[in-house]
Formats: sequence, structure tokens, C-alpha cells
Amino acid sequence: MLFLRLGPQYMLLRTTNSSRVEATLVELSAVRGHDLPTTLGNAGENDSVVLLAPPSTVESSNPNPTIFMIPHPTAKVLVHLITSNNAATLSSVELGPGFLLMRIPACGSALIDRLAEEYNGRRVDLQSGIDSGDSGDTLLSFTVHPISTTVAASELEPDLLLIHRPANSLFQDLRQGAVRYFTEALQEDESEWYELRINIYDAYGNYKLHLDRLILTLEDREAGLILGERWTRDHGFALLSVTAYQVRLFTHWHPLAIKELLLGLEYNADGRRIVDLDLYYKNQKLNWVQTIKGKRRQSRAAVGIAARDKLLAELSPLVQRHLAVQEQAAPS
Repeated sequence: MLFLRLGPQYMLLRTTNSSRVEATLVELSAVRGHDLPTTLGNAGENDSVVLLAPPSTVESSNPNPTIFMIPHPTAKVLVHLITSNNAATLSSVELGPGFLLMRIPACGSALIDRLAEEYNGRRVDLQSGIDSGDSGDTLLSFTVHPISTTVAASELEPDLLLIHRPANSLFQDLRQGAVRYFTEALQEDESEWYELRINIYDAYGNYKLHLDRLILTLEDREAGLILGERWTRDHGFALLSVTAYQVRLFTHWHPLAIKELLLGLEYNADGRRIVDLDLYYKNQKLNWVQTIKGKRRQSRAAVGIAARDKLLAELSPLVQRHLAVQEQAAPS
């Protein structure tokens, strides 16, 4: 589970021959971006967001720069431009502030103000932060969503912090206390960490398969930290115990949210139940009915299929494909 990661590098290129420079960027697998917030959100840690514009002294009928996302650091982009004989067409190269992305527990968390005070940061929106920041500064952005993959622009908090420190230096500082910051912010929002036990039971003995499905899903949703695994005995009925494989999970998700996730993993695309995933919190087993409190009566299968649909919509396409293959391998 990630609480902090580096964002993409930013660079503004002013050129007298935009078509030639663009063709060179395409050689580096450059992809045109729709707008700056979206492109920055879709870019990863080792990517570059490059803006291509005419020289500042040249009037243009299209004042908006062309935006590209390139799957390489800015240093490699510059080296490729120079070795491809584009240097003479570049009137200026401007490196903007670095980017960091931090996960917070709730929108508008007081953690943003705390970090602004501790690091002498200033609240800005994205464009003003880029305009006023330079290569020695950092724009610290925030989201309540998982950050191990790309984050949509709509999932980012509107306010960023402009901090007058280089991104690598600030990253080294913040990552030491990222978990502590997140935990203390949870307390401010009257939430907490929960220690849960998940018991996997499968009549066909495919424990490894369902363990892999569980871990894959928890990691993709960044739902918490797995503290341990072991075999155990599950006493589901009086005088009857069965072998189960147990996973201990440390999570900031509410136990009922984890229970809903588990329900979604119990059913396949045909609506058949392929595994039994029991959840325990404080030695109490959570019932599937608790996930539909306040709603009309529904069957367990209907609740599970709805939970499956919701879960798949929240997973990355790659994990969706993996789960589809794993489901087909599970007898039902």
C-alpha cells in the first residue's frame, strides 16, 4: 500500500519547428494529451509531461501549447532531441517544478494544512503552481484514491502545495513519516486502522488459487497491509470444524467495506459461488446481510453478484483480466 510516490517530470519546449520536434518526440513513444491536469494524472513516476510551444516572442493563432506524455525521464528526452539534431530549433527549455502525489484518508483532510505549515508550503491550483514554481520547487498533490497506478484528474484534490524544495529531497523527507501522517489524519477524521482475519474455505482445495485472487484484489485496491498467513480450523457449525487458510489484514477500510469486497470475489461471471470467504473482526464473524443494512431484502447470490460488478468496475483492466482467467480455473 503506497502513501507517497513521485509524479512525472515537467518540461516546456519552445521551438521554431514544432512539427520536426513533435516527430522526434513520437520516436520516444510520445502520446498527445488532452489537457494538462489529465495528462499529469495519467503519467507515472518515470514519465515526462512535455509542452511544445512557439518562441515567446512569436505570436501564434493557437496560444495553447501541445501537450505530450512520454514514458521516459526529461533527461532522456533532451538527449534524444539533441542527438537527433533538434537543438537549433529550440529557442528555450524550461524545467518546471517536480511533482509528488500523496494519499490522504479523506477529501479536504486537515493533513494538507499541517503539511503546509511544516514545510512552508502555499496552497495553489495546478496551473498557478506550474507558472510560479521552478525546477527547484515541488508541487505536492493529494488524493483519497490508490496511487500505485495512474490517478484521474477528477480524483485529485483541487488544492496542491507549492513547496520550495526539490522533489527528490522532499520525497526522502516525507516518505519516512507518510504512514504516520496518514494514521494521524485518520484519527482526525474519527476513523482508524482495523485488524481483520479472512478465512478462505474451498471444497475443491484450490486454496492457492483463491489466495492469489484475494491478494491481487487487495493490492490493486490498496486496501491494506497483509500481516501474515496460516492454516487454521474454521468452526462454521456446531461440532463441525473445517480446514481454512487465514489471512490477517491491517486496513483503514471499514470491516463492512472489506466484507463487500470479499462477497464480490465469491461469485463468478455466471453468478455461481466458487469460494467461501469469511471475515472476522474482534473475533466476531461478519454476516453478508450486514452489507445491505437499510436496503430491501435480497438473496445472498444477488448481493454477491452486485458486489462482484461493483468490484470489477473499481479494478484496473489488467487485474480484471487476471481474475477472469482465475475464475475459469475454479470449479463451481
